[in-house]
Amino acid sequence: MKELFYIYPKKRKWFFLFHSEMSHRDNNFLSQMDEDLYEHLKGLHSEKQLDQAILIFLADHGARFSTVRATAQGKQEERLPYFGIRFPEWFHQKYPNIVENVKTNSQRLVTPFDVHETLHEILHFTGTEKANISKRGVSLFKLIPDERNCDWAHIDPHWCACMEWTKIGLDDPILKRVTKKIISTFNNFTKPFRKECAILEIINVTSAVMLKVKDAVLRFRDTSDGGRGRFGKMDDKTEHSKILYQVVLTTKPGDGVFEVTVTHQLKENKLEVNKKDISRTNKYGNASHCVVNKEPFLRPYCYCKDVMKT
Repeated sequence: MKELFYIYPKKRKWFFLFHSEMSHRDNNFLSQMDEDLYEHLKGLHSEKQLDQAILIFLADHGARFSTVRATAQGKQEERLPYFGIRFPEWFHQKYPNIVENVKTNSQRLVTPFDVHETLHEILHFTGTEKANISKRGVSLFKLIPDERNCDWAHIDPHWCACMEWTKIGLDDPILKRVTKKIISTFNNFTKPFRKECAILEIINVTSAVMLKVKDAVLRFRDTSDGGRGRFGKMDDKTEHSKILYQVVLTTKPGDGVFEVTVTHQLKENKLEVNKKDISRTNKYGNASHCVVNKEPFLRPYCYCKDVMKT
């Protein structure tokens, strides 16, 4: 990378460097790169190679396994990976609105789709006005409205980091229904491979939380002060249509740890589990080797029977 700056000093350059060897399995090894990375960036900076460059550092996700993932911090980091952007000094002077918008957007809901749009914006600048959040991705050079939420950004509730969840007791009757639905879903996934995959059972429920729209939101119909928004008419009759439950549980055989979001459709009194709303948060290693080539999707759920015999 450094050599290309010298070989093509007048040419426009684009670098995409991706590494995972030092961090994919264990975050603790990442610190071993600190000195090398520091010296590399320090060299580029001192030689003024970054004076004509926008530098972006980002991660695709946080730790998906290990003890860190089992903590509240680990859960947040999986959903909110690091993103940083650096502009040259002259850029701050020439485009102060862009810099200010990016700073403000650091406290707003941002997604990888926005990063993609920002890269387009670098090539074809369209302004710094308020972003149109009806689009899935918006440029970070534009001001993202504070009201943007996971629905606007097309983020499923399971992956949304902006929600306020309420704990429910592990002895709550609804939890029995929810966990029964979860384990039956897992076993239905592996049913076509029952000769290879063992039937899973739940051995422990670690935590359970619930999310539903606040009653005040449902009751709000309009404002009673000429649209100024200070006084609300709270007489709407809208009812709850669904409740979300998020459960962390352990299964056997294999001691698989899962975080699952279940949707309770209240009108039909029906529980739904979407495979997109399931996270396996510990390693399964070679336990699913019997389906790796046949159906890779089943790796988190399949505990091969021949492993049980060894």
